[in-house]
Amino acid sequence: MYQHKRRRLLRLFSSLSSSSFSSISSSSSSFYRPPDPHTIGIVREAFGKWERRAPLAPSHVQALTQQGIKVLVQPSFRRVYPDEAYTSSGAIVQEDLSPASVILGVKQVPIAALLPNRTYLMFAHVLKGQPENMPLLDAIRSQKIRLVDFECITETGERGGARLVYFGRFAGVAGMVDILQGLGQNLLARGYNTPFLWSPLTYMYRDLEEAKEGVRRLGEAITREGLPRDVCPLVMAFTGRGQVSQGAQEVFELLPHEWVEVEDLPNLVASLQGEGGEEGGKAGTVAAQRKVYGVRVKEEDMVARVLAGEDDDTQNITTTASSSSSPFLSRHSHPASAYNRAEYRSHPERYRPIFHERVAPYVSVLINCIYWDGKFPRLLSKAQVKALWGNEGGKEGGQGRLLAVADVSCDMEGSCEFLTRTTEIERPFFNYLPETGESLERIDGQGIVVGGVDILPAELPLEASLAFGDALMPLLPHLLQETGGEGGREGSLPPSLEGAVITTWEGELAEDFKYIDFLRVEHARAKQLFQRIHGPRRGEKPPPSLATSLLPSQQQEGEMELPHVTLTLRGHLFDSGLINQILDVVEARGGAFVIADCEVRPNKGKGHGMEKHFSTILLEVEASTEGELRDIVNRVQNLAELVESAEASITETSYESSSSIITSPTSCSSPTSHSSHSASLGQATVHSPRRVLVLGAGRVSGPAIDSLSQRHEVVVVGANTEEITRLGKRPKSSSNSSGSHREVVLDVRNENAALRKLMDKSDVVLSLLPAHMHPAIARDCLSLSKSLVTTSYISEDLRKMHQGASTQGLVFLNEVGLDPGMDHASSMRIIDQAKADGGKILAFRSVCGGLPSPDAAGKTPFLYKFSWSPRGVLTAAENTATFLEGGMVVRVEGEDLLRHAHPFPPQAFPTMRLEELPNRNALVYQELYGIQEAETCFRGTLRYEGWSEIMYGCKVLGLLSHERVPAKCGSWREYMAHVLMGGEVKEGRNEEGVLEGEAWRRLRAAGVQDPARVMGALEWLGLGMGGGVSLPLAGSLSVIDAFSALLEEKLKYAPGEVDMVAMRHDITVAHGGKGGEEERHHYHTSTLLVYGNERDSAMAMTVGKTAAVATDLVLQGELQKKKVLGVLAPILPEIYLPILDRLAEEGLVFDDKCRVIVSERKDQQSEGREDVFLE
Repeated sequence: MYQHKRRRLLRLFSSLSSSSFSSISSSSSSFYRPPDPHTIGIVREAFGKWERRAPLAPSHVQALTQQGIKVLVQPSFRRVYPDEAYTSSGAIVQEDLSPASVILGVKQVPIAALLPNRTYLMFAHVLKGQPENMPLLDAIRSQKIRLVDFECITETGERGGARLVYFGRFAGVAGMVDILQGLGQNLLARGYNTPFLWSPLTYMYRDLEEAKEGVRRLGEAITREGLPRDVCPLVMAFTGRGQVSQGAQEVFELLPHEWVEVEDLPNLVASLQGEGGEEGGKAGTVAAQRKVYGVRVKEEDMVARVLAGEDDDTQNITTTASSSSSPFLSRHSHPASAYNRAEYRSHPERYRPIFHERVAPYVSVLINCIYWDGKFPRLLSKAQVKALWGNEGGKEGGQGRLLAVADVSCDMEGSCEFLTRTTEIERPFFNYLPETGESLERIDGQGIVVGGVDILPAELPLEASLAFGDALMPLLPHLLQETGGEGGREGSLPPSLEGAVITTWEGELAEDFKYIDFLRVEHARAKQLFQRIHGPRRGEKPPPSLATSLLPSQQQEGEMELPHVTLTLRGHLFDSGLINQILDVVEARGGAFVIADCEVRPNKGKGHGMEKHFSTILLEVEASTEGELRDIVNRVQNLAELVESAEASITETSYESSSSIITSPTSCSSPTSHSSHSASLGQATVHSPRRVLVLGAGRVSGPAIDSLSQRHEVVVVGANTEEITRLGKRPKSSSNSSGSHREVVLDVRNENAALRKLMDKSDVVLSLLPAHMHPAIARDCLSLSKSLVTTSYISEDLRKMHQGASTQGLVFLNEVGLDPGMDHASSMRIIDQAKADGGKILAFRSVCGGLPSPDAAGKTPFLYKFSWSPRGVLTAAENTATFLEGGMVVRVEGEDLLRHAHPFPPQAFPTMRLEELPNRNALVYQELYGIQEAETCFRGTLRYEGWSEIMYGCKVLGLLSHERVPAKCGSWREYMAHVLMGGEVKEGRNEEGVLEGEAWRRLRAAGVQDPARVMGALEWLGLGMGGGVSLPLAGSLSVIDAFSALLEEKLKYAPGEVDMVAMRHDITVAHGGKGGEEERHHYHTSTLLVYGNERDSAMAMTVGKTAAVATDLVLQGELQKKKVLGVLAPILPEIYLPILDRLAEEGLVFDDKCRVIVSERKDQQSEGREDVFLE
């Protein structure tokens, strides 16, 4: 479909091809050496003096070289890591990278430095056909280089997906640190000396921690000295919810601060201007002068749906100085229009901007972190800023409340239209004058300080390189395993990398990026058409950014501003040929055009199974007269209706005139094509995070918060400051994947009013508190119409709320941890599929255990360690268990449970010797899972082999007694004498031998097979018969509690030791057996093995991440749409399938297998199980 466009492309760029391509070929062909598939090269960055980052740090290089991978590094005195650091890590520092098969760089590699038949990874900035980078793309193609663009590496490989390799967090951090200095300069120009002036720019700090410490000192100065009353409350607004915004907020929270909601802003500002309010009065003013306020701007605070019946005039809301006597109330009282996120992304033309009304009038500093493209309304236009400046001028509001803007996104003339140029690291600000639209170097207090550095992460090269390399490392093995280049072939890459391949080894654009050729041709045609209307620009070479050539701000002095319009084209534009016909119409009718943005989503599959995707193009059209422009637009719309196969929609929006006061509701103009900020096509403008209230700040909460805070606003409630402090001291994640959250100390049981207030401001409540607290929490959620997620079993009290929750459209999702939780989901996936295939469940066995890793377990004779109180583990060993085995119900009383341990079959975990204990009542799972026909239904707990006998021995010797420790027993030896001999042992040389002999006798009488093992374990614990370990609180503490305290002390995890979680399901399914058909038994297994790390235990990860993905599922609203409501557990496919999919993305994957077993051996197998459990 691109053939005729390609021919035109070759004609337009023939001169470039003949000159640059031939020189490249001649310089490289005679010296070509095939690369080594086990060698990686790192280029010397040549983008600019501030580019000190590296794709891999020395620590990453060391890890690679230890795996036998050779790493070559080009020498550089500018790189943040010295050459010696790479040499010490095992790299070879040399100019020649030709032995490398994979070559890494951060920014574009110079054409002269390219080597043929290699794989290059870089930020190439070619996705929008940027003319300035097309020579690089041409050279890459001519040398048959496979180009992988970091910008396109996403989780699923789909454009617009969650990116895996990025510097975003550090852009937010640097942008936030820098703007504090800009704010100080602007306030100084206005006559105020403030602590902000003492805040250095980010690049002046050695590293991130030093920068944070500088911000902390700034915060201390604000607390100590205060801020000028005239600029208070000083409100900082943050847009976006991704890594960039989270990084900026991370810095903000180092200052003395208070987070507020958008709806609180009018009262907050009014209260400090003598108009009353909650903080009115002298005391409130003083308090506000010693802190800053933060507000997170959500998408619904930026846009509102155009109300039915509104015409163009009513949509163009005009805000002037005379529109209202109060600049606060009038702007805030806009009609409450329904907002639908999905609709906004599909039909942005149905929405109008409201940020300038709802938020901007109250903001002192704006930190803008959203990606924007031209089909969406701007966040803040020049006209809107001018109107706000006029309304707030003079004594009423000061000369504009907005003092500074950090446009971290750095889209020129984009979401913040007044970002008219980018700035440099050493000169990061310019002074924007809203009245005249001028951008000045000098900060004179008469405008807004604007920061627009386009390489902000380069200000923190050390940490940025580390984090980037951490994200990149897991991907490199896939590239090294490939064969390609000369004589090779394209291998199979994972989707995350496959979707980022721009060019193949054959020198062709990958299928998903063939549209770049089309863009190049049309950019060139657009230039020709522009010159046809305007004439050649004076002394102009090809413009650096053709995609902005129609913008009024880009026109040269004396050029005529012609009628122009933006058309959003959506449909099967390329398959149908519609886009080519539309552009031909524009050209034939005397118009000019620019393709400002292009999102091409190729179809997947072939034939009837093909999955077709719509493409979207933002087309800017210009004509000499308004009549000619209307004629072009009408013809384009008629053409779209005629080409039915395109299923196209054409949406028309207009440029904002510089004379208008407020932009039209759907005002769009072309986004920048600045090479440093080519964002992923099709990505949404901003994200609308939901609010999650997490109750509980224990160990499980950490992984849950990490996961949720990446996408949502999270408030964590802890019972005391110790919990909150421990949560904050968790080791930092190497991937920097966690977002920020707010912490609150609250007594949930006794401060119900405060709790309900937090609930009311949240979209969902995730409770990680003990199960007995959940009925009361659920009742509050019910009264406030909030959905609830817990990890606990569904109690009868909760079950009674099913109808009430369902009636209100709420989801009360429970049992979403490890066990219960992941066990439900993984079991039901097998069971439901087996039933769907016509199978009958014969046997169901499921076991799970939280254990020390083998190396940690081997350091203690108990083969066990505890990360929290052992009391729960000890009392669980006293629970009665019931299960079904071979059609017979087996009941094991709690007092006998430890004697019913059985060696676990080694096939599941062949490197470990484990045992299983029956766990509670397994019969309830027959009804829960719908497997009433099963002849075996068993649920068990895993332990290392021998643990049960040791604990049974402890029970025999009275160490698990619930009676109080006799007051006379001041040591464990005295207690053992009391148990074994009925009182004190007479003094004598053989006292120890008497006690030990009695202990051995009792252990043997109770059936303990290896008394020596039990006695050895107690000796290790310090409870040998000759030991005198003190027994605290004798007379007031139960024996089991005292023993638990001792175990917790002696069996705690040492630094560097980790735990593990092991889970296994064995499910036997019968197929066939009807009408003479032979019956076949399918033996399904599902295995999970997860190890903890220095940051979180395996138990915390499995419980916390499961709870988080379940919470996210509720927030997505899919369950509500499918009418899956009320009190639920993850046993429905609508719940367990997305949970398992998301857990797999988090690295928690079950290994499912199936094999056919011989049905004749069924009775024999059943009999063997009876022998084990029916003693």
